[in-house]
Amino acid sequence: MRLCRDGAWEVILLDDALPCTADGVLAFARGARRQLWVSLIEKAFAKMYGCYEALEGGTTDEALAALTGFPCERISLQPPANNRSGGGGGGGVGGAAVASWGAEGEAFDLDVLWARLLSFDEAGFLCTASIDQRGGFGGAAAAEAMGLLTQHAYSLLQVRLVNGGAARLVQLRNPWGKLGWRGDWSEGSALWSAPLRRRLQPQGAEAGTFWMCWRDFCRFFSAVDVCRVRPNWPEVRAIGA
Repeated sequence: MRLCRDGAWEVILLDDALPCTADGVLAFARGARRQLWVSLIEKAFAKMYGCYEALEGGTTDEALAALTGFPCERISLQPPANNRSGGGGGGGVGGAAVASWGAEGEAFDLDVLWARLLSFDEAGFLCTASIDQRGGFGGAAAAEAMGLLTQHAYSLLQVRLVNGGAARLVQLRNPWGKLGWRGDWSEGSALWSAPLRRRLQPQGAEAGTFWMCWRDFCRFFSAVDVCRVRPNWPEVRAIGA
């Protein structure tokens, strides 16, 4: 397996023994349809960091940096004082919410963050979103009541302006392929017009896919992780100190 650690690519040689439970089921990560690539990547990480126990927790920006070698950034949606591993709470939005917080604790306008997400989407960067154990400003119980999972990462698939720019929508997918948002702009929401429903397909092409408005996204989600994938760029790496 080939993984990027601290900016340098490493090739990790594996044997084909994978840890299983007493009844012969893979003990840790496993792929659908009996695919082994997930378990092999996990074993490579365990070998790189010493043991499987060392892999508990973590964030998607760490994983994407190791898998792709491209630079990654975590954008927090809550004040640093309340930050937790895996994300944090959200602000409100549209014009109502004024500020969010970056990695260094600097305040920034959520309208600016929206513009950045639009540019990330246009550039084809890999983006994910996560909810920490606090569940955003609504709390963990409120997030789970709306079909969202805390301490869980979602793929951030699309960012769209609709209804003449009056509505800001984000499309997410639960990688488990189940459970989805139950609020405004969910599949059964009355906010969908027939033409918009045909164009954006709120039911999603894959199970676990859903749309939600920017206001609710910032209310419940804690962080956005961005991986600046640029496959056509040449690459030069140098060791420094």
